[in-house]
Amino acid sequence: MKIQELSLKKRKLILWVIIIVVAALLFSWWGGNVIKTLQTISLPKVPEELNLPTFEGIKIPEYGQTTTGQ
Repeated sequence: MKIQELSLKKRKLILWVIIIVVAALLFSWWGGNVIKTLQTISLPKVPEELNLPTFEGIKIPEYGQTTTGQ
């Protein structure tokens, strides 16, 4: 029996099953790669590796304080 001979409802069901299986495979592959990447990154050294700017000279006021002319 060919797929073309099946009813439209059954063909759509087969299509969605295939899409779900492929999506699950891709998601598991992607998840495994994310886990490997997170394990290879040394989290305490990430800001140093990214060369992010430092904010040592900037004064950030506490919540509720004003910074006008004083």
